Amino acid sequence: MPPPPTDVLVRALLHAPLPHALAASGLTGPPDTHLPVIGIFSRRPLLSLPLSSPDGARVAVRAAREAAQTWGALSHTQRAPWSFRLQRALAVRHAALLTVLQDVSGLGPADAEAELRSARATLLRHAVAAGTHRAPWRRPRSDTPSSHAPQRPVVVMSHVDGARPLVSLLEGALPALLKGMTVVSETDHRTAVPTLAVLAAAREAGLPQGGWAVAVDRRTADLRCVLAEHADEVSPQCCAWDPWRPPPPGLLVLRHDGDARAAARATVRSCFARAGRRCAATPLVAVHDTRLTAFLDHLTRETARFRPATALPHRQWHTRLSEWTEAALGAGARPVRTGTPPGRARPPVPDPIVLMAPPHGVEDLPRPPLGPVALLVRFSAWAEALHLARRTGPHLGVFTRTRLAQLSPQLAGLASPHIQLNAAPDAGLPPGMAHAGLGM
Repeated sequence: MPPPPTDVLVRALLHAPLPHALAASGLTGPPDTHLPVIGIFSRRPLLSLPLSSPDGARVAVRAAREAAQTWGALSHTQRAPWSFRLQRALAVRHAALLTVLQDVSGLGPADAEAELRSARATLLRHAVAAGTHRAPWRRPRSDTPSSHAPQRPVVVMSHVDGARPLVSLLEGALPALLKGMTVVSETDHRTAVPTLAVLAAAREAGLPQGGWAVAVDRRTADLRCVLAEHADEVSPQCCAWDPWRPPPPGLLVLRHDGDARAAARATVRSCFARAGRRCAATPLVAVHDTRLTAFLDHLTRETARFRPATALPHRQWHTRLSEWTEAALGAGARPVRTGTPPGRARPPVPDPIVLMAPPHGVEDLPRPPLGPVALLVRFSAWAEALHLARRTGPHLGVFTRTRLAQLSPQLAGLASPHIQLNAAPDAGLPPGMAHAGLGM
């Protein structure tokens, strides 16, 4: 089915003319700062968004601080129904959001539907968590020096992950909004489109104008620095990462006593789902020598059943993926599955790439880029896997039948804050942790 006309889609998303929705969301700027948003699959222009300047970011923070006087004055009981009204306002936009998640964010149809389901679940979980973690703000004791007295945060800064545009947006903003704070969310120009729809729904649900603003950045850290300086706090989120400068890759480990079939399924989900764009992706997969043959058999079958549909939104990312594959093969990696790169006329939906690291390990290989990549690393001793885990990113998955009590002392020394046993690592913080950590 062809996508609806652009003006119809924008109206269905925003329920208002585009200039009004931009101004209400804190996005203003001269025409020469506007950047067109082109559909990844349709290749048609959807709308044009102004990039935020440092001055614009400061204005958005000031507006959020003013809106907090109204929003923060409400009691928890008065604010609580807002999240349910927001859910209804988003449900009205379901079809339009589904189109945008696919054509603008590059998610495949199944991933876009899953994102909408996860967004609904996120709203409900945070509404429950807000009721649990709603201890009133306590004034400092009268004998506490004013210079040392903690200040209640008013404006909170959050970021949005383009691979989880709705869920990460809600995870970053809901804990603050449900506590009476206001939010400025930093996005790129693509993620800003579904963000604008959510902000419009939030205002329809009763959030005062300025209470939730968006700042659109373009691959620089300048805007993030300005927001961090002028906001009172940064929202506790899973990974405040930049896809153009990603952190060290995550790691999945199959120990000698782990389930090879379950690990293969988790590899497909963690490495290939959403084109490997999630912060919880684990492009490094360490497999014990005794489980390697069984793991490769299962991985071959699981990969053959996998149908890639989510795109890499930027052509540069696909170029980096191709260059990394060539460099890794040149450094001694063995191809298990290299896929077929899409032609220039096709949307950039890359096939999964599976490589076996050379015997000397991954030290001489370039870091895996953003994309559907699984770089397999053999190990024969658990100490080798732990050494690799100390050099990888914040997400770690371990497949083993060993009891957690026995592994905990060994895993405690790792820098990975997100460790999952016998499952693929998942992105996001538990709502209770996010609510409890905000304002502390």
